[in-house]
Amino acid sequence: MIDICANWILTAQNTRRTYQTQLKKLLRAIGVSAEKLVAMPKLKYSAPRSVTAPKDEFEKVLEVADSRLRLLMLLCGDAGLRAGTAQKLKPTHINEETRTIETRDKQGAWSRVPMTERLWCEVLYAKSRAKDGQTLEQAVSKNGKSMTKSYRCKALTMAKAKAGVEGNWTFHDLRRTLARKMYTMTGDLRKAQRILGHRTMSSTVWYLHDMHTEITGKEIEQALKGEIR
Repeated sequence: MIDICANWILTAQNTRRTYQTQLKKLLRAIGVSAEKLVAMPKLKYSAPRSVTAPKDEFEKVLEVADSRLRLLMLLCGDAGLRAGTAQKLKPTHINEETRTIETRDKQGAWSRVPMTERLWCEVLYAKSRAKDGQTLEQAVSKNGKSMTKSYRCKALTMAKAKAGVEGNWTFHDLRRTLARKMYTMTGDLRKAQRILGHRTMSSTVWYLHDMHTEITGKEIEQALKGEIR
């Protein structure tokens, strides 16, 4: 019991919410009344992570990254994919006619993601090397294997150290960086939502949250009047 409590305290806030949801389902299944479930304390959502990758740092790491790491970085940073999704991509997910990546999102729905010119070149190279059944990542790997999640993070950390970059951004932060840039450039949340592959706009708004963004009274007045800057 002590170990369980200790793990609960050390676990991330959002993960604790997931644990609590599963616990409630279990309690309902064994017949615990709704009145008792209501009495359980409610956990608040933790503040969203607000880290982005500066362009100069990203480019420096790309220069020293091997083919496998470079491919994953571009799939996350130029296409907005989750690292786990990027590692599962196979040549069959690439549509050469439209230069898009066609795959399923986190919820299982099909999505089509356009590629930048440099990502397109990396993907074509990986596709040309891929053997039957291989993912694009495995095709450019020296040992033909995929990186584990822990080694994937370690590889990025080592590449940043080699490039002299101290930023604490991760693969997942590259998705946020791209979505932020898209929103800043277009002012259209729907385009940022499209990049991230979110089903609901509320998820995108939460994802792009930035405590350091300043808002002026004039901007609020313009927004209420429907004026475009």
